[in-house]
Amino acid sequence: MKTHLNIVLVISLLILCPLLLVAQDQMPLSGESDEATKLVREAMECRANAEIDKCEKLVDQALEADPNNLMANFMKMSLDSNYAVQNKGRLDDLMDQGNDDEKTLISLWRNTNEEKWGKTRGATVNVKEDIDNLSNKYEKDNYLQLQLAMIAMNNDQKDKCKSILESITERDKEFAPAHNLLGYVFMDEGKMDKAEEHFDKYIELAPDKANPYDSKGDYYMEQKDYKKACEMYEKAYKMDPTMDWSKEKAEKAKMQMEEDKK
Repeated sequence: MKTHLNIVLVISLLILCPLLLVAQDQMPLSGESDEATKLVREAMECRANAEIDKCEKLVDQALEADPNNLMANFMKMSLDSNYAVQNKGRLDDLMDQGNDDEKTLISLWRNTNEEKWGKTRGATVNVKEDIDNLSNKYEKDNYLQLQLAMIAMNNDQKDKCKSILESITERDKEFAPAHNLLGYVFMDEGKMDKAEEHFDKYIELAPDKANPYDSKGDYYMEQKDYKKACEMYEKAYKMDPTMDWSKEKAEKAKMQMEEDKK
């Protein structure tokens, strides 16, 4: 009987160990509610595809489940300027309850916009080192990697941004949002063929999302192909009427088309 119990224990550990390793693929999120953590991760996915309305609703649901959830509060601040002003001081208190990696990530974000979020109390931010540490520690956490790439871009570390994004696409060929950001990186560099390649890949991987078409519209605007740009923006807005910016950009494209006729 004892031998059988030992065998069961060994088998259980063999099953459990891979699960523990998978869990560590993602940066842990602190909080008192598993439901809130699940909602925050879903919100991150929506944010990566510019589904802002869905993201806001998920964050609000997470805060209902756990009002003190650190990442939910920070995401709410990033989405709602009024909430950010009202809770800037409270964020430091919440960060005292978070894990070290969450604190590092949020401090990196706050460092990019101290006016909006305030500087983290008692924190010393080393952008390059902190990005490297988190990137190396959770290399399979695509949504974390995407955030780190954006932080790198905001800090004029374009090579680091590109390196992170290319690592994502090499490791996970189905992760669509990385292609979107790569498209903008290459467009900023004037490498329009590479930019179009990644914007098209974004559409291919996420054809039912609105943002890929909005991004392709930005590509066409840069190419001064205002007719195609307008078509892409209108398609994006039709797919997701909450994307007011797509509608506004379609109007600008139409104005440019009229200017070209003069």
